Amino acid sequence: MKVKEVLDKIIFFETLIENFYQDWFSFYKDKNSMSLMIRGFSPINTVQLKKQSKILLQEFGILKPYLGYLDEDLGYLDEGSKILISLERIISTFDYSYNFPKQDFHLVVSKLNQIIGYLKTIPLEEVLPFLHNNYRDLGDSMENYLNFLHPVIQNSSVKLFLDTHYSESVEAASKAINQYIRDKTGVKKDGTHLITEIFSPNNPILAFSDLSTDTLKSEQQGFMEMLKGFMTGVRNPLAHSPAKPEDPQKTFEYLVMTSLFCRRIDDTFTKS
Repeated sequence: MKVKEVLDKIIFFETLIENFYQDWFSFYKDKNSMSLMIRGFSPINTVQLKKQSKILLQEFGILKPYLGYLDEDLGYLDEGSKILISLERIISTFDYSYNFPKQDFHLVVSKLNQIIGYLKTIPLEEVLPFLHNNYRDLGDSMENYLNFLHPVIQNSSVKLFLDTHYSESVEAASKAINQYIRDKTGVKKDGTHLITEIFSPNNPILAFSDLSTDTLKSEQQGFMEMLKGFMTGVRNPLAHSPAKPEDPQKTFEYLVMTSLFCRRIDDTFTKS
């Protein structure tokens, strides 16, 4: 991600934490003001806190690699993770006796403000590496495996991935699969219409077998449905939201998936 994207996400994350703390403090104060038996307890408080906690954990998961890059000793990651996981556990089990320590809140906010201040000294359009320390080995493994992807995916997507254009690399891979099928069959359709015509077990143009048994027909049907699902559930959303940031780990796994699709297409033959 670019520095501006990371900065915006961290500022948003800090706002979530501040809002959560204020709501939790009010919740804790109110529930101690009188007996729950007398007052009754509005479930909307706990429901709202659960939702906030879930969003916090999701946002933290996105930011964790970048925070790791920015925090040399990773101390904040360990502490922050424990705080958030603790909050999720407490809220989900309705532990009314717990009072969220102010020092934990101030620790998180203080660290985030330091990171925000540092990011503001970096050009906003600069790409921020997401790999650092514990993440470095993972990054090296991904980069090395890119050489083993199917040539169609290597040619269409690897450079985009290495340049951190993650959404674009997945979209390019999906387009390359469509073109690969068109080149093999001469059919000019696109997307799910192309896939259905080419792989339908009723009258396929490309088949994995002679389809003489139910098991063989299921293999044909299953591959067709997987490929259609990828086009509908992955390619189409990326094509319609090109500015949406994508996680590098998830992007890599999408590329591995598209590589497998191409290798399975290589297993087919033209059915006359």
